[in-house]
Amino acid sequence: MQGYLRFAPAHPPTLDPADLRPLQHDAPPVLSAADVALLEAASLGDETALAAALAAGAGLEAADASGEMALCRAAARGHLACLQALLSAGATLQACDSHGHDALHWAAACGRQDCLLALLAAGADKEARDANGLTTLAIAAGKNQVGCLAALADAGASLAATCWLGNTPAHIAACNGSLPALRYLHQRGGPACLAARNHKGQTALDVAVVYRQRAAERLLAQLERRGRGQLGARWAVLGLHGACACSCT
Repeated sequence: MQGYLRFAPAHPPTLDPADLRPLQHDAPPVLSAADVALLEAASLGDETALAAALAAGAGLEAADASGEMALCRAAARGHLACLQALLSAGATLQACDSHGHDALHWAAACGRQDCLLALLAAGADKEARDANGLTTLAIAAGKNQVGCLAALADAGASLAATCWLGNTPAHIAACNGSLPALRYLHQRGGPACLAARNHKGQTALDVAVVYRQRAAERLLAQLERRGRGQLGARWAVLGLHGACACSCT
């Protein structure tokens, strides 16, 4: 999933690039033929081959050079039956690749909502963070996977969780120009969801400007103006009510 979020513009802005920081892992073990078969079966969605690999003694924690295990492969490619078979066999939900991405992260990044729901039902940690501190919901927002974004929010995942740089899912969506995700975050979390500031003091609108996401910049500016207008109208109504109350006393 390296590079799944774009944080490396031609001219580095004030927002620090969140380059993927690999986790420290021990040297991967040599894979057996059964391990290789299991990884391939999970990638292809071949349930028969996956069952045969497990019967031959394949390790559920067997990983490729990037640390990606069979459960992550099945989740990323949307092979629900293989994913469920791996879970039934005892695959570890928290197992991560070399960038800290677990199966739930992969399902969200690739828009595999059925796999995401199955992982949540199995007890996957909806607030688990990758090596950059991004939650699954932030990853879904950055990849513009609104279905997964909504499913995570419905499951109680935080719309305001921040990464190590203080970026919320709205910042991540703005950085990547994910317009439907920004609209959803505004609809679900209100203006405050887009007004949060990161460690640089930047709002999602500021990030869109820095990363030259013009469409996102226009959308966020429009939503900000609308929010100010609604707030002004609310204060006007409250002022009118106050005036009426004073005239009646």
